[in-house]
Amino acid sequence: MQSSQAKLRGALVAALALVAACPETLAEPPIADIASPTLSAISPGGALAVAWTATPSFDAAQLRVTLVPRANQASAVLVDGAQRAASTSAPTATGFTWGGEDLAAHAVAPGFYGLAVGDRVTGETYDGGDRNIVVVTGAELTAPAPGATLAITAGTPSTLRFDTTAIGTLTLTLLADPSPVDGDELVIAALPIPGEIRTVGRDYAWDGTTMTGAIAPPGDYTIAALLDDGTTTWRVDGGVARVTAP
Repeated sequence: MQSSQAKLRGALVAALALVAACPETLAEPPIADIASPTLSAISPGGALAVAWTATPSFDAAQLRVTLVPRANQASAVLVDGAQRAASTSAPTATGFTWGGEDLAAHAVAPGFYGLAVGDRVTGETYDGGDRNIVVVTGAELTAPAPGATLAITAGTPSTLRFDTTAIGTLTLTLLADPSPVDGDELVIAALPIPGEIRTVGRDYAWDGTTMTGAIAPPGDYTIAALLDDGTTTWRVDGGVARVTAP
């Protein structure tokens, strides 16, 4: 009769043989690294080339590419399997080109982001962390914010607030726009924005006068920022400034 010890030894040998015959494949991220960008900016209408090295697990149909915020912005999914904005090219084993929009074709908010590339099935992800930073250049008006109204008495300074994101010099022109008609905007200020490594909050005291010293007529004005990065010019709207006579 076979001893219990011999039986146990035989079962162990059989189990090891089964493991050797059917080795387990460990899940791995779809890419091994991101060659570029390292620190690169994109403005509206621009494009950013992303280059990476694929692993044997790479499957473009199961790819999910995400912008991971470095501060207070929300994350943004750029590619999710077959889903992507028209301005984003189809990812391949060497990378893809991003056009500045999320899956719903909405412009991604200005800010500093990292890149994460994962597999939708296994969940395995390569995160570039602080080695691969994407800078979405722009400005956001926070006072008055879109949908809000700021009361301004002509001759009495009130604070306009905005956040800027840029790693190169950005020219920002503050406008007070009285109507949807082009060409009637009042120029409040022209401000050079230096390149910085974080999003910066800025204040501008406005007393209802233009750069030429003229007093804005009483009324409602959309406060807007006209931005120029040396290649592209675009406009960002904030809320309404309601100017009254002193």
